[in-house]
Amino acid sequence: MKQLGRLGLALLILPWLTACGSAPKPATPADSSPETRYSYLISGNPAGFATSRPSDGGWWSYTFEFNDRGRGPKLASRVRLDERGIPVSIETRGVGYLKNPIEERFELADRRATWKNPSEEGDREVSGSAFYLAQYSSPESIAVLARALLNARGNRLDLLPEGEARLQDLGTTQVNAGGIGRTVHLYGISGLGFTPAYVWLDSQGRFFGSVAGWSTTILEGWEGAAAGLLAYQDRIDGEQAAKLARELGHRPERALVIRGARLFDPKTAATIPDTTVVIEGNRIQAVGRDGEVAIPRRAEVIDARGKTLLPGLWDMHVHIGPDEGILDLAAGITSTRDMANDIDQLADLQRRVGAGELIGPRVFMAGFMDGPGPYAGPTKILVDTEQEALAAVDRYSDLGYIQIKLYSSLDPKLVPPVIARAHSKGMRVSGHIPYGLSAEQAVRAGFDEIQHMNFLFLNFRDGVDTRTPQRFIDVAENAAKLDLKSSEVQRFLDLLKQRKTVIDPTLNVFEDMFT
Repeated sequence: MKQLGRLGLALLILPWLTACGSAPKPATPADSSPETRYSYLISGNPAGFATSRPSDGGWWSYTFEFNDRGRGPKLASRVRLDERGIPVSIETRGVGYLKNPIEERFELADRRATWKNPSEEGDREVSGSAFYLAQYSSPESIAVLARALLNARGNRLDLLPEGEARLQDLGTTQVNAGGIGRTVHLYGISGLGFTPAYVWLDSQGRFFGSVAGWSTTILEGWEGAAAGLLAYQDRIDGEQAAKLARELGHRPERALVIRGARLFDPKTAATIPDTTVVIEGNRIQAVGRDGEVAIPRRAEVIDARGKTLLPGLWDMHVHIGPDEGILDLAAGITSTRDMANDIDQLADLQRRVGAGELIGPRVFMAGFMDGPGPYAGPTKILVDTEQEALAAVDRYSDLGYIQIKLYSSLDPKLVPPVIARAHSKGMRVSGHIPYGLSAEQAVRAGFDEIQHMNFLFLNFRDGVDTRTPQRFIDVAENAAKLDLKSSEVQRFLDLLKQRKTVIDPTLNVFEDMFT
């Protein structure tokens, strides 16, 4: 889970599709009850809540907090809206996802916008309507933006600090709870990321929910409706993904030949001009100089003169979803290694890519496993006994997984039997270092690989609970003090070399977190 970003936590930006339906009336403070509460769910489990309360003068008060394995924000905001529903004043205080103190302010007065938060500070003259995207906010801020867009000409608004948001109507559906029915309306907002964000409003234009596979915010008492709303969104996503697959996807029926290319050779870091590559099915059959490679009859030929050809890139640590596949291929990534995912959703994604219903790279799967407890990872595969652990390895193996990834709350006594069973099936074993083990002990037990560089530093720290955020905090506070030339560090590095233990460092995560 990433830190809180613009418009709150991980809105899970999703593709959109044109639909129809009557727009609900934008809500005003007078339309609302004294306080409205929302449940915040992670992987369908209760994890926190959000509230909103209107007051006179266009002011609203919002709170938001949740617990994600010891991490999570606690925010309180005061927001004043103008007659168009656009924020003209924002004051937010609290702690962010990693419990760091935060304060954010925004003011729009006399056509000048000023803002300050832990990431940036700025000001800008505003000639027309503009909506400030708060760095830290309640999930309801996406609904505030949706209502402002409903009021805006052409359903478009400039964004502050930069950009433009656009609203699209995606239709209505009925939800029920406790024998009570309610009509809810889905909107997509583009301009916030690579793909649009979804938000559900009720028939009065009030925030009903923001629903996604990982995290969901929904009106308290209506948690049971989340699955149906997600299915509605999935249908829209599936139709749009299939449309893109038909328009953009191409699967040659015969051999594919690329000739005239300047080929990049990763082994020598050199480029080779005037190269021909022959591909049949999923295999490269021949590579050589133009005119020296036989071209199969009736092959599809691509003239690549003036272009550079390189092997497909790999991303070795992903948690892939339906949206990422097309972005991977656009960036030249043709193979990925998924290091933890929902077992059912990943199977469906693989099926859809194979059937040509979704554009995506080749995915090599690692099976995620943890132990139950307050810091358990977001997985359905929680094991507490050796029998459960071995059954999970067998299930992953039968589904074609190549690797097992262990997590921080797994009982250390289960590590040796899991490794033995996985290795007997030709699977690798990697992961976090479970609480109670050191990285050296995990390597000696048979880990083939360690995820995340912080666990290597923690090998030289005693008593750090690796289930909690201390696995980040202790590194941030103490890693610079570690003598990398010391005998204990050198012995550990020698052990990694002797065992050929692979390190999956994920340094980009820590750069963002620590800076």
